[in-house]
Amino acid sequence: MIVVVLLFGVGLGAKQLAAYSFSQYVNYASPFTVPLDSSTAGPALAQRVILIVIDGLRVDAFERMSLVDRYRPRASLWRAFTGEPSLSYPGWTTILSGAPPEISGVTTNWYTGAVKVDHLFAAAKRSGLPTAAVGHPGWGQLFAASIDEFVPVPDPAYTDLPAIHDTSVTVTNAGVRFVQGPARLVLLHYPAPDLMGHGAGGVSQPYQDSVRLIDEELTRLLGGVDLSTTTVIITSDHGHIDQGGHGGWEPVVRTVPLMFLGAGIERGDGFDARQADIAPTIAALLGLPLPAHNIGRPLIEALSTLPEGLDQRWGQQQAAFYEKVYSVAVLGRRFPVFTTPLGGPNPDALLAAADDLARQRAEWLNRGLARDRARRFPLALILAVLPAGLFLLHRPRRDLLPALAGTAVFFGVALGLFYGRGYYFSLSIINREDLLATFFEGRTVDAAIAVAAGALIAGWAARRRGLWTGALAGLSTAYLSASVLLLLSLYYLALWGIRFPYYLPDLREGFRFYLTLLALLPVGLLAAPLVVVSLAGFGIGRLGERIFGRGRRGAPPPGATRDIPSSVAAPARRESAAPVSTGDSTQSRP
Repeated sequence: MIVVVLLFGVGLGAKQLAAYSFSQYVNYASPFTVPLDSSTAGPALAQRVILIVIDGLRVDAFERMSLVDRYRPRASLWRAFTGEPSLSYPGWTTILSGAPPEISGVTTNWYTGAVKVDHLFAAAKRSGLPTAAVGHPGWGQLFAASIDEFVPVPDPAYTDLPAIHDTSVTVTNAGVRFVQGPARLVLLHYPAPDLMGHGAGGVSQPYQDSVRLIDEELTRLLGGVDLSTTTVIITSDHGHIDQGGHGGWEPVVRTVPLMFLGAGIERGDGFDARQADIAPTIAALLGLPLPAHNIGRPLIEALSTLPEGLDQRWGQQQAAFYEKVYSVAVLGRRFPVFTTPLGGPNPDALLAAADDLARQRAEWLNRGLARDRARRFPLALILAVLPAGLFLLHRPRRDLLPALAGTAVFFGVALGLFYGRGYYFSLSIINREDLLATFFEGRTVDAAIAVAAGALIAGWAARRRGLWTGALAGLSTAYLSASVLLLLSLYYLALWGIRFPYYLPDLREGFRFYLTLLALLPVGLLAAPLVVVSLAGFGIGRLGERIFGRGRRGAPPPGATRDIPSSVAAPARRESAAPVSTGDSTQSRP
């Protein structure tokens, strides 16, 4: 009964911990969003920048667009790498602010309210530059307070293909109007490829059709753009796996196209960048102050010339953010020592400083994580050792062998059901957000099936060990399985903790941890019923023994006699042949 109550408590605790850890990630309270003074403006390389975000556009789909071949001779072509999770709201925020999710606090598409970090639209508003945007209503939620004109384009149903295609025409029409107006910073968001990807897959015909239509629409739009005064930037927030999902770590999801074209751009090809580098590059093109919470760098390789003072302005902005915000949250002190001077006198110095600063940021983060992990490790070790107490007290220990078999079956069935459905540890396998709850409920059901199978096999394996052992085999299976799941959970908790004060955990490990907690739920709550399941396995095993096992071995073959085995008869014969001792030493031998 103690074990039943203990496992029931573990199951309930796993449920609460899963809900709490999910909430801590979704509602991550970034310590880096404190207000900072704006940096200074500088000379502009372009009169207008048109930022085009094609939602869910894969690199391979981008390279098949006709506009790429058309403009390649005078464009700067890059690959940009997104952060994790590779979702829309975090990607949009990173593109416009230079602040990835761990800095901005925008970790999922469930984020509510306006962004709390500085961004390009806010910098344009402070500088008096008119702005305009068209796209998903989420852009309005995040940035509308700083946009002079915003045209929302709601998402149609995934199955309404004509309406999805119509969104591309609507966005282009708004873009044509913006180009004819005073807006200096223009955002055009095309949602169609993402909608088609979720509805039909990232390599489907509807997805390809949506990209082809956008290719035609952009040809129409760019035909009216003066590229001698306007810079056009085309990119995406994320890609799609072939089945249609995104959010995870796959290269096809985290690698997006990035093309610069027009005023202030130097032709080039084959460059790599981070998504966070887009915002400071646009700021450099328009002469805007760099977003205060930006951790990217201007992509000066794409610029025809380095704007005067850009290196000093970038160095001052970076120094202010790391000295006043980042070092305080991560290291607990202000004014860290930079190993490379920020704001060097030439482009090479800026690139060297950016690389060194990225290395230092990783070093500071690892130092903070190591400090926190050292604090968590002793408690995690104690909790990991506690379940072993029952195994040490259990007598006889060989009665645990059926439970070991049941535990092996539990993990074999659970992992077989998971991988057998084509799943792996990535958010991308959940194609749409409305399927998230269904997916996790399904994995809980799978764990229930797996632990029931384990208990049944454990009872069967205990068929020769008595009714009591057979009854407890299922309970012991649940205890052993829960102990292994607990060890896996404690490993994650020792590394990342249950709350995230200045960092986000590795999503692959976090996804695995969440599924582990969901597996603990049925293993703990079903502990008592598993006694009945293991008894059923015990009964099946005993019945099988009667029908197919001992019954056949115990009956003599037809015509056979039940002779006494020679190993038994021989001693009897030897005993009858031996002389009887009379104690007379003079008795002669026979």
